[in-house]
Formats: sequence, C-alpha cells, structure tokens
Amino acid sequence: MSSEVKGAWFVAARAWLEERGRLESAAAALPPEVRVVLLEPIPAAWYPEQALQQAMNGVRTAVAMTPEQFVDAMDGCTVIGTSRFFRAMMRMASPAFVLRQVPTMWKHIRRGDARVAVETEGTRARITYTDFPFFADENYRLLTEGSLRAVVRTCTGRDPRVSIQRVTADSLTVEVRW
Repeated sequence: MSSEVKGAWFVAARAWLEERGRLESAAAALPPEVRVVLLEPIPAAWYPEQALQQAMNGVRTAVAMTPEQFVDAMDGCTVIGTSRFFRAMMRMASPAFVLRQVPTMWKHIRRGDARVAVETEGTRARITYTDFPFFADENYRLLTEGSLRAVVRTCTGRDPRVSIQRVTADSLTVEVRW
C-alpha cells in the first residue's frame, strides 16, 4: 500500500503559517494540486504522502528555513495539531509512556506499510521507523525531530535531546533523552 497522511497535518501547517502571515507565500510555492490541500485541507481526509513531501518542501523554501528553524516549525505544527485534551493527558503521563504510544499516534495520522517500534529505558527512548520510503528527504527527519520534541516537552515542560542515530532510504532510528 502506498503511504497516505491525514489532512489534520495540513490543517496544523496552515494554522502555523497563518499565525506568521506566511500562508500565501508558502501556498504560492506549491504545485496547484498541493496548494489546494494546504489552503483548504479536510482534517479527516487522507492525502498521498507525496502531497506532504511537496508541502514541506514548499514551506521550507518559501519561509527560507534553516534545518533548525524547520525543526521548530514542525514542533509548532505538532503542538497545534494536538488537541487541548490530549495535551492535558500528556502532561499527566511520563515521557516513556507517551513515547510508547508513538506507533498508535502514527497509525492515526498515517496509513501504509510503515512500522514503528519503541524501546524505553530510564530517561531514554529509541524509536525506529521502518518501511517508510521518505527518510532520504531531510525534511522528514526534521519533521520527526520536531514532533518528538513537542510530545516530550508537553510531558516534561523542557525540551528533550532528540538525535538521529541511523537513517536509510526507508528507515530511521531516533534517540530521545529527557
């Protein structure tokens, strides 16, 4: 099965861009078929993963982001995309517990053949994503860093250290320490 992403991601990205007055410039950098997804996303709809890939490339180009700025943007989109109720629940949970939920979160936002495995020990977690053919694209690695950082910060109130341990064309292993 080809990979698809839930429209909720585009809703969060649109809100993040609107807050900064950058929605129109980012949309202008996109092909017409992706522009409409960013400008008029349907939260529950499923879109081809390539639409997200093109949207991230367009956003990064239009907003002239460094890798660090893009991680911050993906962190911000994750916070926007996480409901208040879920954020409140995360504040009551440990980072290890929340990170062990990443495979379930992945299945809510994506569908396809990809798999996610999480190992936790003390104040460290290792998250391994496999069978997802988009990790050669730097933006996907930065998206992963930003989203994991946002999730753990919601639990602890502090930014964790998120580091890429291994990357191939279709897999990624990330270590998170808090």
